[in-house]
Amino acid sequence: MKRALVPLVILGVLAAGVLAASHYRGSAGGQGGAGPRLASALDATHTIVVLAFQLDDAPRRFAEGLAAANELLSVAPEAAKLRDPQGRKTLLGFDPGSAEGWRSIGLGPELEGGVVVDARLVTRKGQERTVVPALLLRVADRERLRVWAEARAGSRIELGPGAVASVKVRERLGLLCTRGAYLALIAPDLDEAAQAELRPGFEAFCAGAGPPLAGAADFHGALADAPAGAQPILGACYVQLAAAAPLLDRLPEAPPQVRQALDYYRARFPALASFVTPTRTGFRLTTTPEGAKLLAQLFPRDKNRTTFSQLLPTKGWAAYRFSLHLPTLWEGLAQLVPPGVGVDPARVLEARSQLGEHLGVSWDELQSAFAGQAMLAVDLTTVMQAGMAGPGALGWIVALSARDRARLDGLVPRILEHLAKHGEPAAEPLTVRGRKGYKLVIEGLTIVIAREQDLLLFAPSQSALEVALERPTAETLRGAPLSDALDGDVVFGQLMDTSPLVALARMAPGASMLLGAGAFAALEKEPMLAYALRVDERGLAYVGGGPGAFAGLWASFVAGGVAAFLRTQTPGE
Repeated sequence: MKRALVPLVILGVLAAGVLAASHYRGSAGGQGGAGPRLASALDATHTIVVLAFQLDDAPRRFAEGLAAANELLSVAPEAAKLRDPQGRKTLLGFDPGSAEGWRSIGLGPELEGGVVVDARLVTRKGQERTVVPALLLRVADRERLRVWAEARAGSRIELGPGAVASVKVRERLGLLCTRGAYLALIAPDLDEAAQAELRPGFEAFCAGAGPPLAGAADFHGALADAPAGAQPILGACYVQLAAAAPLLDRLPEAPPQVRQALDYYRARFPALASFVTPTRTGFRLTTTPEGAKLLAQLFPRDKNRTTFSQLLPTKGWAAYRFSLHLPTLWEGLAQLVPPGVGVDPARVLEARSQLGEHLGVSWDELQSAFAGQAMLAVDLTTVMQAGMAGPGALGWIVALSARDRARLDGLVPRILEHLAKHGEPAAEPLTVRGRKGYKLVIEGLTIVIAREQDLLLFAPSQSALEVALERPTAETLRGAPLSDALDGDVVFGQLMDTSPLVALARMAPGASMLLGAGAFAALEKEPMLAYALRVDERGLAYVGGGPGAFAGLWASFVAGGVAAFLRTQTPGE
C-alpha cells in the first residue's frame, strides 16, 4: 500500500512547490489573457476541459515542494528516499531534483502538459460508454521517455506503426500520437474492442483540423485576468460547456434532461477558468447577455454603503461578507433552475411567501428594510475555548445593512413578537448605547440584537456588541490594505487572520508536519488572507487575496489527516 503512495507523493511534492510559491496579496485585476501554451495544440470546437500545468523550472519546484512536504515523507519509508538524489534515482529511475534528471527521461526541466477532456474521445467500458481523458506532455526525446516508462512499468511498451500508434502494456491497450509539440497518450487501460471504438475519435483529435482553442473568444474571455508576458502561468483549468453538446451525441444513455440543462446553462455561462502563477491566482465565470441578466437578479451592482470592517479588531478574526439583490433575488433563483429537471420554478417563488409567513412579515417589507449586504465574523482566538466549554464561548458578530432605518426599527419587534407567538423564545428588551435592543436565549445560547446607524447587529452578549461599537477606529480593520474584501463592491468576500489557526495547529498531534509546510511559513510571515468575488461586465470573477497560501493551509491539514490515518495502518496493509 505504502509503495503505491509514492506516485501520489511525487505529485504532492510538485504541487506543494507551486503552492509554496503562490502566496499573493492584493488585486487580481489587470490585463492578460494569454492562457496556458497547451491551448495552441487543442481544438476549440471539441475541448470540454483542460487541466494544464507549466512548471518553468521543475527541479526548483521539486526542491521547494520537498522542503514544504518534508515531514510528510516520513509516512512511507519508500517516499523518504526522495530526500536523497541517489534514493530518488532508485525509487523513480531519475532525479527530479536536477535538470539532467528530467532530460534523462525525455522531458526536460521545463515541464509542461495537461489532461484534456475532448468530446470525441468516447468508448465503451463494460456496459457503459464513457469519456476517456488524454494526457499531453511536451516531450524533447520520445525514445528516452519510452525507455524510462518501460523500466517503471516492468513490461515492454509495444508501439504500433502509423501517426496514431497502439500502445500495449501487459495485455492492456492505449493510443499514442504527436499533437504539435506535445505527445498525446490514452492510458493503456483498454481492451481491443474499446480501443477500436476509440481510435477514430483519437485520430480526429490528433489531426487537429479545427480552430485552435488558443484563438477562441470564450477562452480569452475566461482567462482575461491571467497575466501575459514575463509572469508565467504554473497551472490553469478551463471548462467550456459549448463543447459538451457533441459529447452528448456520443452518449445516447444520457437522459434528455441532461441535454436540456446543458443547453440552458451554456446559453448563460459558456465558460469558466482559473489559473495560478508564482504570485497570483484568479477565477472567472463568463456570461452571455442572458447570463449577465441572471447575475444582476441575484447580486447587486450598486455601490456598497456599509463599512463592515469598522466592527473588527486588526487581529484574530475571520470575516465573511455576502451581498444579494433582494428585490429580484427569488426571480433569479427561479431562473437558475433549468427546464426539464423536475423542479417547478414556481415552487422557488412560493418559498418567498413561505418565508414571509414564518417571520410574520411580507418579503416586500423585508427587502424595503434591508439593503442585502451582510457580514458574519468569528473570533478565532475563542475557537479552542468554545471547543472545551461549548458554543456559548465562541466570539462572533453578525451585521445586516439597512436600506431604511425607520422601517427596520418597526420590522424587528414585529418579527420577534410573531416568532414568540409561534413557539419561539420571547425576546427581552434592553438598551444598547441608548438604543432599544433585544435579548434572546435559544437552547442555552444568548443572542443580543440592536441597530447602530445603518447596521442591524447580532452578538453573543451586550458587552461583545458594545466592545465592537466602541473600539477606536485605529484599532479596527477599517482602511486596512485588504479591507476591500469586506467593504468593497463584492458579492462575496473573506478576510482572515490565520495566526490563531497556526497557533492552534501547533498544539495538534503531528504539528511539526503541519507547520513544516512552506505555505505555513508564508502564513506566519503574512498572516492576513483575503479574497473576493465581483460581478463585472464579463461575468463573475475572483479578484484578490492569498489563495495560494490558503490552499497550502488546507492541503497541510489534509496531509496531516492522511498521515495520521496511514500511521494507524499495519505495515502489511
